[in-house]
Amino acid sequence: SIKLEVNGGAAESKVKEMMPYLRDAYLTRIHATLSRGDAALSSDIPKLKRQLMAESEKLLGPDVVKDVLVGQAIEKEALPE
Repeated sequence: SIKLEVNGGAAESKVKEMMPYLRDAYLTRIHATLSRGDAALSSDIPKLKRQLMAESEKLLGPDVVKDVLVGQAIEKEALPE
């Protein structure tokens, strides 16, 4: 689970308005990272947070999101072929 810590009321409104785009950017970033073979992403939470923070700043600009809070990361085993 991911939650955003934002800077004030105007920032909160902007985040709510842009949430569909943020979700898409976050999922795209995670998928791209895992596609490159970085299966350990869920165990490298600081790296994940940096990547998601960068996506937040691309969409919202600086000083809107203070922090990306990752509450739970689960690594699933690959299914047998």
